[in-house]
Amino acid sequence: MNYQSQMLIKQHKEDVSQFTASFNPSFFITLIFRADLSRQKAEESLAGFIRKMNRCFFPRKSRYKLRVLPVLEMGLARYLYQSCDIEKVEANWHIHLIMENPIERESNVSHLDVIALKKLVGNLWGATPYGDRAFTTRYDRADWFQPIYDMDNLTGYIFKEVPRNEMAVMYEYANNSGVK
Repeated sequence: MNYQSQMLIKQHKEDVSQFTASFNPSFFITLIFRADLSRQKAEESLAGFIRKMNRCFFPRKSRYKLRVLPVLEMGLARYLYQSCDIEKVEANWHIHLIMENPIERESNVSHLDVIALKKLVGNLWGATPYGDRAFTTRYDRADWFQPIYDMDNLTGYIFKEVPRNEMAVMYEYANNSGVK
């Protein structure tokens, strides 16, 4: 990796650290798509999923939106398709969401506990086009919905793919203000 790439990644990490520090996220969520999906389809599903969560978590006429930072990764394919157009790769795309706890805000879910919130998020993902229901909607699995304990380590983890997939961090779907 050349110096310019290293500096770009360093700047991205600083941006993510500042972004997440502004809303103090609580959960790290991993959502898997079905295999052999294009980036465009994965991105469309991601946008729809975030809209579903906002409609479910907050009253229709409120100005509130979920504070979230999504990262769209291509998984193993990043090693197999190093020098091709990422937009055209059909891969095992998956999402990492760094998300606030909507229970702690004035919301439709403020009466829920974390286990019920996890189940609700799993159901919303299960109803998303191209979502892999077999992985995410199994509520007894702890690895897809986890509390965040160390944001610095997490930031390093989500940047593992950025050298090959600069568009991994989906700033266009992120929200740190919590309003529309």
